[in-house]
Amino acid sequence: MSKDYISLIVNGQTYDEAWDNVRVTRSLDMLCASFEFTTTQKQPYEMADWPIKMGNECSVYVGETLAVTGYIEDINISYDKDSHTVQVAGRDKTADLVDCGRGKQPYSVKDITIADIIKKLLEPHGIKLLIDSTAIKQVKQVPAAFTTFDAGEPLATLILRLVKRVGVFPIATPEGELLLTATGIKRASDSIQLGINVLSGGLKQSNKETYSVYLTKGFIQGKDDIKVDMFTYDSIFPLPGQPQLMPRYRPFTNIEFGSNAGGRAEWEAKYRKANSRLYGYTVQGWTQRNGNIWEPNTLVRVQDEVFDVDAEMLINACEYQQTSKGTITSMQICSPEKYKAKAELDKIKTISDPAAVQMKK
Repeated sequence: MSKDYISLIVNGQTYDEAWDNVRVTRSLDMLCASFEFTTTQKQPYEMADWPIKMGNECSVYVGETLAVTGYIEDINISYDKDSHTVQVAGRDKTADLVDCGRGKQPYSVKDITIADIIKKLLEPHGIKLLIDSTAIKQVKQVPAAFTTFDAGEPLATLILRLVKRVGVFPIATPEGELLLTATGIKRASDSIQLGINVLSGGLKQSNKETYSVYLTKGFIQGKDDIKVDMFTYDSIFPLPGQPQLMPRYRPFTNIEFGSNAGGRAEWEAKYRKANSRLYGYTVQGWTQRNGNIWEPNTLVRVQDEVFDVDAEMLINACEYQQTSKGTITSMQICSPEKYKAKAELDKIKTISDPAAVQMKK
């Protein structure tokens, strides 16, 4: 692979110099990476048999670094009187988790760890589960209640629902595997600095998805003398006396199965607050000065006098581009709090709900 190109490898054949436009996107919010290669030829009606087919396995390299292992999903061909254009697009192997539900997997499971639940969900898709040292303890926990699988719930959504309550995040690796890890455990060697490496910058602000109070109703399995086997409680965040995220009354209500309703309420509040203020920066090239490419889930120092920012922030998305004008990386930057789920239930006010202890089998 050449360090000067984004390369597509299909059936052992490398395609690099032929492309006019290339985009490769990796994002913490999308789980699976995506890619799009476009070429335009001057022969309008003489299109040779295209060697790349839908469903082909492929690899994508950004320079000399593997970025995506996945499948060709789309091939679009168009022409006019002067030329024809071919566009090839696809996603990494974890795309099946984004698109597919549980299939023939059981409706619910009990008394097995979060890691074992996820392994069972991945097995039919041939996707390997990796767990790094920051997540082993958390995913070896056994959920306090039945873990239920909605028939139409995408596997990626289900997996995120399982792991975010214990402060872990699922990330697709360049090899097409699923990694459970903490966010922000790597640091960029370069900073993003106005006047040094920033070609353009932007700030997106929105309060559409923020609320004044976060209410989570939790369900836990249990028994007592009158054969009641389920009880509920409510957990509210932020705590009394803490600043609200929204000045007017806008309640957010969610149901959480298990004992971590408080952690879920806190996660929702922090995620939505951080997501209300997102920065975007474009830099020249794909790599930092040490030769490593810019990557999501990396802490980076941002220094921008225009937006009055001088802080360590988190890269949550990268788009690598190659055009006739050169190579650039566009990054979305957010507060590290966006993905931190600190499930510290002793710090969350839990309100018992005796009236809700009415649910029977």
